[in-house]
Amino acid sequence: MLLIDGVKYEEWEISNEDELEQMVIEHAQEIFGKNSIYFDRKQRLKSLAGVGSIPDGLVVAFGDVPQWHIVEVELSSHDPYAHIVPQVDKFLNAIDNRYTRNNIIEALYDAINADDLLKLKTRLAIGLDKDAHKFLSDLIVSSPTMTIVIEKDTSQLKEALKKYTQKKVVEFRTYTREDAEKVHAHLFEPLHKAPSVQSVKSQWKVQRTEEIGTSGGKEPSNRNKLYQQFFRELIDEYCKMYPTQARLSAQPQRWLGFGAGKSGLYFNWAFRNDKRFSVELYIDTVNKDKNKQYYQQIFEKRTILSSELASACSFEELEGKKASRIAIYTNGDIEDVVSNILVKEKLIKWSCDTMKKFSNALKPIIDELY
Repeated sequence: MLLIDGVKYEEWEISNEDELEQMVIEHAQEIFGKNSIYFDRKQRLKSLAGVGSIPDGLVVAFGDVPQWHIVEVELSSHDPYAHIVPQVDKFLNAIDNRYTRNNIIEALYDAINADDLLKLKTRLAIGLDKDAHKFLSDLIVSSPTMTIVIEKDTSQLKEALKKYTQKKVVEFRTYTREDAEKVHAHLFEPLHKAPSVQSVKSQWKVQRTEEIGTSGGKEPSNRNKLYQQFFRELIDEYCKMYPTQARLSAQPQRWLGFGAGKSGLYFNWAFRNDKRFSVELYIDTVNKDKNKQYYQQIFEKRTILSSELASACSFEELEGKKASRIAIYTNGDIEDVVSNILVKEKLIKWSCDTMKKFSNALKPIIDELY
């Protein structure tokens, strides 16, 4: 029992996860701080469909040391080892992939731009002269905090989460007033305290180096900058032709891709070392056997593709490697492309047309993978 100024409150046994999730959304600023934005799965993360397992929410916490949280709302009645740990592992495995991080950046950016209040809040938080997309790109490169919000913390949950180094557990208890069940009181410890500046700087440096393929935080090479500029123009054109495509963030690297509708599968555009350019489906889950299984299932169903598309596809199991690939190739060297505007325009058009036909044809097959 909770007694406040002589009024009795009884603890409410929450049996429905959706009820708890709604309370977390309602009180997100009290949990994560006023200078934060909570992006819930149902309302603002719809564009993340296709990147694998989607958490209940993502949080961007502004301030001198910005942070981001992956939020999972759970009930203590769920077995931590059978339910919570597998969910956490899925999220953490997914964000190890650059494609997923790019998709998260774009989903958050789109959600902010779609809401004038969020747009204003973001500008005031990061500075009116700062670019929100760059802020999110720099932030999402850093390691997130895996935050579990649960109505009752348990020793079993603590034991199950012991292996994760960057995590928070928020015990969110709810009480109802004795004479008015719709009047609630909530008991929880807010997460306002940020990690040390040095810790975050160190994390950012390590992650950023891995992301752009440089060492010691050096600037990307001139060639990598050419890749980035080309892919910016390519995704601009692709989004004009197909407005439903989420805008991707081009990085200084030789490829650009997006989720194919199943965790570990990605549609890519990529420059190859042999002066070729590919539109491809890249199969790269955390499990080699699963990759080969998916590849074999797609290979066996290639007969449902049009004869033109099937003959153009190169089926590459990549024996001895964890991943597999299905690709369509054309000529394309980045230096030749950027030095001749007609060649560049031709490659961009081919890339857009081929990707749309290729992805549309393969998606029904991908949907049936098991």
